[in-house]
Amino acid sequence: MEKSVQVTGQIYQRVRKENSIQYYLKNTELLRLENSKIQEIIPIPLNHKLLITIAKEKEDTVYKVGSIVRVSGTLKHPAPPTNPGQFDSFAYYQSLGIGYTMFAEKTEVLRIQNKMPEKAQQLKETMEDDLLLMLPKRHAGVLIAMLLGDSGYEEAETKINYQAGGVLHILSISGLHLSLLGMGCYRLFRRCALPTWIAALGAASVMIFYSWLTGNHVATLRALVMFIVNLGAKVFKRSYDPLPSLSLSLILLLIGNPQYLFYSGFQLSYAAVLGVSVIYPVWHTWIPKSVCAKNYHRKKYIRLFCDAILSGSIISLSTLPFVCRYFYEIPLLGIIPNLLILPTMNFVMIPGILGMAAGHFSLFAGRIILLPAWGILELYEIVMKAIRSIPGSVWICGQPQLWQMIVYYAAFFGVTCMLYVKKEKTNFIKIWSASAVIIAAALFTLTFRDDKLDKITVLDVGQGDGIVIHGKDYCYLIDGGSTSEQKVGEYRILPFLKSQGIRDIDGIVLTHPDEDHMNGILELLKKVENQETALKIHHIFLPLWMKGDKESLPFIQFSRRQKIAVSYLQKGDQICNGDLCMDVLHPDTGDYKEEPNAGCVTLGVHIREFDALLTGDLEGKGEEKVSEDLNRFDYLKVGHHGSKNSSSEQFLDKVQPEVAVISCGRKNRYGHPHSELIDRLSERKIDIHTTPESGAVTVSLRKDCYYVHTFYPMCRTTPCLSCGERQE
Repeated sequence: MEKSVQVTGQIYQRVRKENSIQYYLKNTELLRLENSKIQEIIPIPLNHKLLITIAKEKEDTVYKVGSIVRVSGTLKHPAPPTNPGQFDSFAYYQSLGIGYTMFAEKTEVLRIQNKMPEKAQQLKETMEDDLLLMLPKRHAGVLIAMLLGDSGYEEAETKINYQAGGVLHILSISGLHLSLLGMGCYRLFRRCALPTWIAALGAASVMIFYSWLTGNHVATLRALVMFIVNLGAKVFKRSYDPLPSLSLSLILLLIGNPQYLFYSGFQLSYAAVLGVSVIYPVWHTWIPKSVCAKNYHRKKYIRLFCDAILSGSIISLSTLPFVCRYFYEIPLLGIIPNLLILPTMNFVMIPGILGMAAGHFSLFAGRIILLPAWGILELYEIVMKAIRSIPGSVWICGQPQLWQMIVYYAAFFGVTCMLYVKKEKTNFIKIWSASAVIIAAALFTLTFRDDKLDKITVLDVGQGDGIVIHGKDYCYLIDGGSTSEQKVGEYRILPFLKSQGIRDIDGIVLTHPDEDHMNGILELLKKVENQETALKIHHIFLPLWMKGDKESLPFIQFSRRQKIAVSYLQKGDQICNGDLCMDVLHPDTGDYKEEPNAGCVTLGVHIREFDALLTGDLEGKGEEKVSEDLNRFDYLKVGHHGSKNSSSEQFLDKVQPEVAVISCGRKNRYGHPHSELIDRLSERKIDIHTTPESGAVTVSLRKDCYYVHTFYPMCRTTPCLSCGERQE
């Protein structure tokens, strides 16, 4: 649904962003308008909440939580991913119960139904503002994320550092945080000589309010249920078993929202807790007693060190398949910051909570109390930066298939069962060695990528171009940019490369320096230079006529700093690597600075018996020049996003492609692809694929056949167009 409508609903949450404010609405109703009068009210299904975004530059009014508002704007469903590796915003919003989003054009308050939620929201925002005044922004953002569940204040640099260190999970409210706070409250109430049941009720009430205040995130709700079960065990003097309470939380959360099951945060949270509460105790019993002895301080510290290594390793091993599946990379040195963070977390959280409370009355007192947290957070950042600067500290592993995850977990749980069943704690070296071999085999299975097929993928980058040619031993990126999608390099191109397990780009070919072909590449270059990704770039290719031009400066400067080669392409050049050979068909030695589309680098791509023609934005005079020497090609990447002036009848009669792919934006202002072009392709019975309708379009080569895969709306594979055989 993409039309201007009016919606009413009650604000239940407000989130401040850098340039906007987001409002979450429940009890929403769609108002059908006719002649500017409300004729009929159609309620949106109750399980569909609404996310409203209001730009600060457009409107500076802050609407209160609990208000009933009427909002005008375009109502949209969250979009599913259209490329491999792209973040699944649809699944994310589904896990929050949100079925629609809207950029508000006009907002009107109808009435305020409940004032208490706004007071709680103001308390939260005041604490956030106080932390920003008492600490440097990079540390305040970390504490706000850890204690208040708001990630909008995190600096990008800080987030990258924590991700490289494998501890990105602490930049959110986790079960560990809630458990520490909850048990602290319970012990405080008990020290006040309150009965067990009153202390338990008080602690549970505080944690329920805290969970609600911070947004009821999945990990927080899971920890809340387990915490309440733990308190119940204390009240009724029963033993506490984490596995039944974990199972109960799983059932309750899935009853409340079955979509949680497909949310990465839900899966990671339960995998981590399963590792800590079920697997770790079994493995811990196999640490030799000589190490666990408590008679001397030295042995005690050795035991604590071994416990820390084992617990950190178990958490990493338990969550690793989901880390690989959703982030496509492994922080190889993640155990080091975990060894630092786990024993020092209390010294961050407790001063953080007390400092926030004191800062409400005195910023000076708050700063003094926050000094320990400040120092430890500074130490965290130093360690993370050091790890990030180490070459190979992060390894791009690609996305594992489901069967690989199943085999890995079967081996992991198999080793755990073996350790649990074996009662005699003897032959420690033999048992640990056998376990290590099995786990190593499971890790190899999880990270093994046996995709030997050669592929050409036209990514859905919106109004722009981004093509990846990759095989077992090579990868080339042809263009990468968009004028309709923001940060296309970070959010579409890089995730695709990582999901495919691509660690090295042998060459980047820029066909011409238009924004919709270049800005994503510049993002990648910046990320590589700032060590924000483990991706490596080895060569840059530019059209000959760009030599000495100002548009070439970012590429020249990057190549000098990174000590990589820059080559200028002209007709007759070749780029070859294994089975891949790319012939440069254009440009010639002419000057195309005034007409860059006519001077696009045009490539004839040859992979064994398969031939593809990539034309960039080629049209008009440039296309006429290329047509003079053209032969038949199996595959055509249509020029200039499907403009009516590209791929003329004479051009198509020479190329005679079986497959044509058009890269353009959805409902773009240029009207691409033009109907005249589609008619020319259809008349020749060419198999047409467009990225707005198909998402990423991939041609994969297998033996003497090639297959076309479309990513959206569902993954589909067409039979081989040369022999009709279907891919297995």
